[in-house]
Amino acid sequence: MFSSVQKHVLEITPQMIEWRRFFHEYPELGFEEVKAAEKIGSLLREWGYEVTTGIGKTGVIGFLNNNSDFTLGLRFDMDALPITEATDLPFSSKHAGIMHACGHDGHMSVGLGVAYVLAQLKQSISGNIKVIFQPAEEGLGGALAMIEDGVLENPKVDVILGLHIWPELDSGTVGVRPGTIMAAADKFEITLYGSGGHGGQPHLAIDPITLSAEVIEGLQTIVSREVAPTEPVVISIGSVHGGTAFNIIPNQVELTGTIRTADEAVRERVLKRIEEKVQAIVKGNNASCDIHFKRCFYQTFNDDSLVEEFRSTVIDSWGAETLVDLKAPTMTGEDFSEYQRVIPGLYVFVGTRSEAKGLTFPIHHEKYSIDEDVLDFGVEVMVKATLNLLKKGGR
Repeated sequence: MFSSVQKHVLEITPQMIEWRRFFHEYPELGFEEVKAAEKIGSLLREWGYEVTTGIGKTGVIGFLNNNSDFTLGLRFDMDALPITEATDLPFSSKHAGIMHACGHDGHMSVGLGVAYVLAQLKQSISGNIKVIFQPAEEGLGGALAMIEDGVLENPKVDVILGLHIWPELDSGTVGVRPGTIMAAADKFEITLYGSGGHGGQPHLAIDPITLSAEVIEGLQTIVSREVAPTEPVVISIGSVHGGTAFNIIPNQVELTGTIRTADEAVRERVLKRIEEKVQAIVKGNNASCDIHFKRCFYQTFNDDSLVEEFRSTVIDSWGAETLVDLKAPTMTGEDFSEYQRVIPGLYVFVGTRSEAKGLTFPIHHEKYSIDEDVLDFGVEVMVKATLNLLKKGGR
């Protein structure tokens, strides 16, 4: 059957490139993926899928019914980012200030390619297929919205697979690891309240700007001095806002940032210490503060047995040199973790880095783009992994 997979992948590769460029040219933010959803739904219907739209607001489900007791889910995210593109691609974004800078244009294209190939193989496979095109992965809760709307039910999804096109791995390779593959991600907002005054009379004011510097430095000592060096933790300040003029000490400063952890116990400890440390610094400066946390993602945590099945599939199909056994989790986050909290799941990285083509920019960069030559590889990887899992009943 694997020879048939390659044949069908080659059939659909030119269209995948067209779809990717269409999605890239017309990016849509989270819960606004109307144009993408319309295109995806239309193609899935054409290939014989039972299509449900409006799941999680703008999500799309395609169900390939083989009257089986086992259903495998395949999830692909759709949303773009609020970034002004600077790639100079002939199909660069036509929507000002919005860009596919995280590869989701490629994810949708791969997802459609996977759906097409599996539809061609329907008579040869056992098990149902549920392809899930998810909105709003970028911190807006798209996975949870789809779960709340029943994406994992009717019929129940037994196992779910997902992928990310990844610029830290070379094109033509695929990376995986058991356990945590991506970090938990949390957001914090801190408002520091001082007392304003003249810049030439700081002794008559309580300066929230110098206070913010002390807070920023203090937060970094949580990582460097309170967490074991073997435990990956990131605390990054993403924005600092305060002041209106060069000679005025403002009344307040706002800080926002992100916390990334690879272990749930460490996560809880770090969140607790951030609050304690900020409160102590603020109190020591006779100031006050508000602190708010938003829990965005849990750790993306791979099922061990699914990882072993996937490793075998890759090695048997392409050789050990294609497989990258990731030594540590990446500290970016993914709401694919919401599915994994309900059912066993596997999340993998498909490499898209090509120095020869100048494709070396990281995700969320204004010049980020993907190597379109990996689209067919991504489809073949996901289809073969799906077929092996269906053959084994998922575990």
